[in-house]
Amino acid sequence: MRINELREMTEADFEALKKRNLCPVCGADLDAWREMFGEKHLCFDRKERV
Repeated sequence: MRINELREMTEADFEALKKRNLCPVCGADLDAWREMFGEKHLCFDRKERV
């Protein structure tokens, strides 16, 4: 995310981001990954499934 995008975000945007199920290492959306691939997220930074 770019600095300009962060400046333009509202408090509601930050709350929505906090509620999302993201990979703690790379930030991938884990729910979207499961929907698309039908399995746990393969984190390339960690080399394991999250």
